Amino acid sequence: QFEAYVEKRVEAVRKGTDSTTEMRLRDGRVLQFRTRVLPDGGRMLTYFDITDRKRSEENATRARDIAETALADLSTKDQELHAVLDTIDYGILFMDPELRGKLINRAFRKMWDISDEFIRETRPTMRDIVTHVWSKNLYDFPADQLEEYVERRVGAVRQGTASRTEMRLRDGRVIQF
Repeated sequence: QFEAYVEKRVEAVRKGTDSTTEMRLRDGRVLQFRTRVLPDGGRMLTYFDITDRKRSEENATRARDIAETALADLSTKDQELHAVLDTIDYGILFMDPELRGKLINRAFRKMWDISDEFIRETRPTMRDIVTHVWSKNLYDFPADQLEEYVERRVGAVRQGTASRTEMRLRDGRVIQF
């Protein structure tokens, strides 16, 4: 097969077309060679050892494939978690370190009359949620006490103060949080 390989390579050079080709050697190295047609009709062949670059590309491709698989798995688990949390009858609100809602289940949205659009468009913080709920006329305190209430609620959540509190809403419901 060697003679056929040599003949094929020589024929490609004779054709006079510019080309770039890669070949993997038995020892694992990868060479890239380029054929260039010179103005006088001659040929210039250049060879580059691209083994390290190819290994880096292969490693990057493997890492990307692993990351994509993990992300797909995480996305599936995230969807499963959302599905489970949406079946629970009590409100659940997960927040990030800036107290922005990350996961707000169906029961929480229903309890506080919060639309999916508000969640999507606002990506609400704790402050946004409390203010939004107040605008629905659910809290039983006047407007001049809103800022104080918001500061107290946000401060308690930010400090991570573990407590169980009850609140009576204007519609008569008692909410425990």
